[in-house]
Order: sequence, then structure tokens, then C-alpha cells
Amino acid sequence: MFLSPHTVGFHLRQIFRKLHIRSRVELASYHRTPPADF
Repeated sequence: MFLSPHTVGFHLRQIFRKLHIRSRVELASYHRTPPADF
């Protein structure tokens, strides 16, 4: 299966939009932060 860089970029932008983040660095930080309800 082949995914073009455009397809990957599109899906990353959609994820960023839903999480209210702007970069892969923010995504990594978001991923490493424990949930607020703990």
C-alpha cells in the first residue's frame, strides 16, 4: 500500500485541528502529557 506525502500531511492537519495543536512537536507533547482526569 502506498500513501503519498500529501495524504499523510492532510490527515495530520485534520488531527492537529481536532486537538487544537499546530505542529508535530506539540503533538508529541500532547501525547506525553497524562490525561487531565488523573
